Amino acid sequence: MLYFIVQRGHDYTLRNFLDSWGRSVRDRIAILNYVDLAHATKLPAGTYVFTDHDRMTPPQVALASAVADTLMKHGCPALSHPRATLGRVAFLGAMHQAGINDFRAILVRAGIPADLKFPVFLRLANEHTGSLGELIHSRGELDRELAACPHRDSPHLLVVEFCDTSRNGLFGKYGAMRIGQRIMPRHVFVSRDWVTKRLSDEVGPEWLDAEDDYLRRFDAEFAQPIRRIFDLAKVDYGRLDFAVKDGSIRAWEINTNTMLVNTPDAIHPDRLKTQSASAKQICDALVELDERYKPSAGTIRLDLDPALRNAAGVTRRDRLLRGCGRVLNRLRNLPGVPAFWAGVARARWLARQ
Repeated sequence: MLYFIVQRGHDYTLRNFLDSWGRSVRDRIAILNYVDLAHATKLPAGTYVFTDHDRMTPPQVALASAVADTLMKHGCPALSHPRATLGRVAFLGAMHQAGINDFRAILVRAGIPADLKFPVFLRLANEHTGSLGELIHSRGELDRELAACPHRDSPHLLVVEFCDTSRNGLFGKYGAMRIGQRIMPRHVFVSRDWVTKRLSDEVGPEWLDAEDDYLRRFDAEFAQPIRRIFDLAKVDYGRLDFAVKDGSIRAWEINTNTMLVNTPDAIHPDRLKTQSASAKQICDALVELDERYKPSAGTIRLDLDPALRNAAGVTRRDRLLRGCGRVLNRLRNLPGVPAFWAGVARARWLARQ
């Protein structure tokens, strides 16, 4: 069984896929969130995939890391270990240091360097909403934008040097997935806007051909450098978004809780064939990941420091309610109790008639 841990409210990425393309693997996957994890005292043995690293709070990272350590101690795989996986800021720093990227991303609170290369843009390191505005072309303009920015006091506010990867006025964003040891192509999105989130309606059929070409050439030309990027980031599951400039990759980000494949009704008809093939690759990779580990133990007890749970959001009221629930669970199996509650239920039903 595969257990995906997501931030609460962000399970749609997996559920949309499992309800459409991924029905064949639905029984192999369970979805938990980090609030569930904070309350859990035991977990079923299986393969655990930690996601949403950019959205995790420091207490959640500490608790999830302790859970991952416990799982691994009992022989359960823990993919994208929260302690090891690089967040967006560290990832972009590693890409620049490795010579993959020729641009920098700097936390505003760390100070703006004198040699900052313009134009730049602002974004939040813990969100996937892209740029907070238009390109900024000078230090004076940057100072004005920072003063007016509603996120100016956020510890996650980034200033990013712009890297122009356009070709003939169009910007292409490539996607590649990693699931365990499998690296696979996902898509090419093209837009006249430098913030490229989806395929623009303005682009011509030549860019649909470009996606087909990317999928054909992926194993020979892209798979190895992309695997290196995932390895540097310590990410075992997620999607790398990147562009190609002068024949080389420029890495934008790795989304560890990514939308897998859009539902068929949301895909351009000319892309359905390639996206159907991509969905099958993802399903095959999930099956391979699930079948790689066969648990011997039924459940794993989580003896975690209560301070970790408290910091991650477990309150005294939660602990009292858990104790009450355990008492009620024991009481309901006492002789005569099930019959009593069945009588209460029937009495309530009769009263409504």
